[in-house]
Amino acid sequence: MRLLLCCIFICTNSLSAKPWIGTDELQLRADVETLSDIGVVRIPITTYPLMWSGIAKDLDNITVDQIPEKYKNSYWRVKKAVKNALNGKAESTLKISAANSAQVFRSFGDSSREEFEVSASRSGVSKKFAWNLEVTHVSNPVDGDSARLDDSYAAIVLGNWVGMIGYTEKWWGPAWQSNSLLSNNARPPLGISIQRNYSDAESNPMLSWLGPWTIKGFIAGLDDERKVKNAKLAGVSFSVKPLKSLEFGVRVTNMFGGEGRSESLPNLIEGLLGENECDLPHDFSCDDFYNSDQYSLNGDRIAGLDFRWAIPTQLPISVYYSAYGEGESDFLPSKTMKQLGISGSANIFGENWRWFIEAGDTSLNRTEFDLAYESPIYQTGYRYLNRSIGSTFDSDSEVIAFGLIGKLDRTSSFSFTYFDASLNTDGEGGSSEDMHSLASRMQDVTLYKMSWSFLTKKYGEVKLTFSSIEGVEMLKNSDESFTFSVDWKYNLN
Repeated sequence: MRLLLCCIFICTNSLSAKPWIGTDELQLRADVETLSDIGVVRIPITTYPLMWSGIAKDLDNITVDQIPEKYKNSYWRVKKAVKNALNGKAESTLKISAANSAQVFRSFGDSSREEFEVSASRSGVSKKFAWNLEVTHVSNPVDGDSARLDDSYAAIVLGNWVGMIGYTEKWWGPAWQSNSLLSNNARPPLGISIQRNYSDAESNPMLSWLGPWTIKGFIAGLDDERKVKNAKLAGVSFSVKPLKSLEFGVRVTNMFGGEGRSESLPNLIEGLLGENECDLPHDFSCDDFYNSDQYSLNGDRIAGLDFRWAIPTQLPISVYYSAYGEGESDFLPSKTMKQLGISGSANIFGENWRWFIEAGDTSLNRTEFDLAYESPIYQTGYRYLNRSIGSTFDSDSEVIAFGLIGKLDRTSSFSFTYFDASLNTDGEGGSSEDMHSLASRMQDVTLYKMSWSFLTKKYGEVKLTFSSIEGVEMLKNSDESFTFSVDWKYNLN
């Protein structure tokens, strides 16, 4: 993989930036959601990375005169971002991040992770190819990995499909503070993926009622220290938008394979569909051994659905909900982790700001614990490099969160986040060991976080972040109740 990326880096220096919106672009997501709520952006928008192609097409199908005055700034910002991303020029970037503590809780928009990071990258996009080579050095890494290729990838367009290999963060679902299925909490493992490029509706009358739709699938290798070595993680996401105001998502992930376990394609497909396979002798029942590792499954599966509905009011407001959980024997499970939220736009200081309020619970139906991210076979759980692949709060946690995102002027933006969380509410570590990545027992945590980003004329972009955390002294990875970080990004072109 490293050789492939190095070859692309050397041979294709005539390309440019990213073909999608990533999980670190908070203000862009806020603007895109606002444009979606007022009917300008019509493609599904709750699965990241989010391709620029469909957004660019929607913006080309409308004139700025058709957009209400108070939302025009959002339109122009997204329009400019599309142009910068697809301008056909190579881009080289230097990033430095410094903090007094590693980041314990990550949410959409976060980029840095450790106390000190320095990254150099070069990226490009053409009509058929996209790539990014990013090399990061980390001081005192929590996971022991000081050299990283996170966010490096190579992608190719074939017809209306995009194939990709690399390390990309994913965020599947409509939530903002955290997401129960896939989020940017854990570092991205190396994987391959395929997804639809344009999300156009089908012309066939039998399918046209689905509206714009997209599908994405991936397989990644979990190469960290695990109970089952070299396990794999696969996932499929299908999103449709039958109405301009309504988006549905059906999603599934499956941990499978690894040392001593089948990695065949039929096994993977059956696992994604929720079909269990038992290899005990015929005179035994797998039901009698549910908490044992003496039988094999096609994998450990989390599946569910979500929706986002833009309420038809004068001010853009959307309601969203997700339920993901144990696969059992049906494609959509009955025992689920749930998230419920509301998001909208407000005019503050003459600018359009985005806000959200959401609540979530990562136990199953608030009654069953040590199950959602745990497995009798994959006893490391739904985690990678000691961080949850899903919710930043890990399993059996309850949280209420509020956020505010907006522009102060043309060159600076501000965000504020508050959450109150009860971690590991059953007081157990989960699985056969204390595997909860944050707390060994029940712990209440409250966070206040403010970020200010501004663009200078000569010295690049700077982001200052201040956080105050109550209850952090009982957490595993940090005892700093007040954190401060500086992120600096400079375009070397």
